[in-house]
Amino acid sequence: MKNCRKWIAWLLAVVTLCLCLTGCDEGLDNEGRKIINVWHYWDDSESAFNRDIQKAVDDYQSRHPELLISLHTLPENEYRSKLGTSFSEEGGKEIDIFAFWGGYQTENLQELELLLPLNNYITDEIRGRVFEGGFSAFDQKDQIYALPAYSWASVLYCNTALFEQYELAIPETLEDVAAASKVFAEAGLTPLALGERDGWQLNMLFESILLRTTGADNVSAFLDGETGLADGAEFETATELFKAFQSNGALGEIPAAEDAQAADDTFLQGEAAMRLTGSWLVDRIKSTDDEELARKIKTIPFPKVTVENQSYGSLEESVGGYSHSFFVNNRTKHKDASAELCIYLSEVLGNSAEENGCGYSAWTKEPTGETELERGISKMTKESSSLIPSWDIFLSSQKVDDYVTCVSDVFNEEITTLEFLNKLKHLVEEAE
Repeated sequence: MKNCRKWIAWLLAVVTLCLCLTGCDEGLDNEGRKIINVWHYWDDSESAFNRDIQKAVDDYQSRHPELLISLHTLPENEYRSKLGTSFSEEGGKEIDIFAFWGGYQTENLQELELLLPLNNYITDEIRGRVFEGGFSAFDQKDQIYALPAYSWASVLYCNTALFEQYELAIPETLEDVAAASKVFAEAGLTPLALGERDGWQLNMLFESILLRTTGADNVSAFLDGETGLADGAEFETATELFKAFQSNGALGEIPAAEDAQAADDTFLQGEAAMRLTGSWLVDRIKSTDDEELARKIKTIPFPKVTVENQSYGSLEESVGGYSHSFFVNNRTKHKDASAELCIYLSEVLGNSAEENGCGYSAWTKEPTGETELERGISKMTKESSSLIPSWDIFLSSQKVDDYVTCVSDVFNEEITTLEFLNKLKHLVEEAE
């Protein structure tokens, strides 16, 4: 009898193990709950994104006891490597939902059929809560692979106290910027703090000028492969206007000496009249101890371009856009549950970004505690007719460094305008 009990106990253990293994293979735990693995790269437990996503998952799971949601996070570089290895070797079998960037890299995943289209899960009610302009960031051939979470825009910040002191109007054109820069430089101020040492800062200046000179449609068409546009007069004009910032003193005496952080500091210390950067600077402005300076800062879209007294560019077009969201692995064992959770997390991410000053939610919501500065940028971003993401979203990671280098080279006149435009064409052609 004793041996019989041992045999029965062994048999039950084997059966339990088999059931557990079968459940795991089907994406279930030993209680029959669907296991949903969610990956993201906000690994700092003190960050608002980390906190808000954890709270959202806890709330969601409490309302869906049939799920077991498992959160995983790594630092950004390790995260990219982890996802790349997992998708290439195992089809991402440990990944159901993952945070990622739009553009080239997700386009590759889509081409490999590793992303689940969400069209069938986006109801009219959900669509009605999302700003329409954000959908284009994550669709391919009429398939939507993510919902926009939050957006950002490039903004020209102006210290109105300095403009008033030197009796200058807030610039409306690049000619106005150049004229004001001359006055500020003669007064020993930095006209426009940029931070050339960080390559993306120069990229933002070039992309803003090109957008004003050629228009959003042509920029998008170029990045989509119509490289012949770079042979036109508009691209050449934009490049020459960009190079002029090296010689007209608008960036100060030694622009290459500063990185983005130092440029922020220069502006927030009242030593620069203007600052070109992303909408995220508002968060630092809000937290500055100099309340009088904060009240004197005004934000405007990047100014228009004038050539031979003719004005170009729409102020409703900006460099920026929706570049972060959550995606679903097409090989997940629980497509419906993963898609519904993915959409929920996208809204959480967007609203969290707006609350913590990192961006502006793509989801309609009542603003809470916005300052006048925030309201201005929020309105500018949400009412934009077109937001063109930074080019590093369109280019492969291997080509981003080449792009940064050639922008710096033409700015510093180490290559000619023609050589620069040819390099841009090759980068886009190779990304196709």
